[in-house]
Amino acid sequence: MRCVPAVVMDGQASVHLSGGYAGVVGLAPSGGVISQSGRSATDLAELLSPPPLPRPRDAWYIWTVVLLVYVGCWAGMGVVAWPDAADQASGVSPVTGVLAPLACAAPGIIALALVVAGLVRATRRDRIRRRVDPYVAEVYSQAWYCGRCAGVFFRPGTVPAHVHVDRLIPVVAFRDTIWLYGYHSWQAQR
Repeated sequence: MRCVPAVVMDGQASVHLSGGYAGVVGLAPSGGVISQSGRSATDLAELLSPPPLPRPRDAWYIWTVVLLVYVGCWAGMGVVAWPDAADQASGVSPVTGVLAPLACAAPGIIALALVVAGLVRATRRDRIRRRVDPYVAEVYSQAWYCGRCAGVFFRPGTVPAHVHVDRLIPVVAFRDTIWLYGYHSWQAQR
C-alpha cells in the first residue's frame, strides 16, 4: 500500500534525448546535434494522476469572431440589395427590402447562436471545474493505492462524510470518482 501522490511521483520522469546526425544537404555535407526534452509517465501514474484543469477556450472566441464577420458580410450584401426608390415605384415592397438582409444573414446568425451557446456552456463547466479543484486535491491527497488488489481506497476518518470508504475503487475509475467526491465536497460547502 502506498499513498497515491507518491505512486504518481515515482511513475513520472524527465526525459532528455540528444544525439548527433550526419547527412548531405544538396551537394554539401552537413551535421549537427538533435536534442529533445519531455516528460514520461507509466500507465499507472497516468491513471492515478489528478484530473487536469481545462484548457483555455481561445478557439471558441476565434470562431465567434469569424462568424460575426460572416453574418456582417451577408447582412451587408442584403443592405446593398436594398431596393431603391425606382424599385419601390415599380411595386417592390419595403418589407421585402427589410427581410432581404435578415434572410441573407440567417444561416450565419443560427451558426453564431450555436457557437455562443456552446461557448457559454463550456465556460460555465470550466468555471465549476476550477472551483472544485481544491476540493479534488484534498480528497486526492487522502487516497491509497493497493498494488495487490490493483485498486484505490480511502481510510475511514480521513475524507469527508459523503465519501464511501467501504469499497475499492478500480484504477480506471479513480479520476472520475475523486472528481465526484470533490464536487460533492464543494456542494456541501456552498
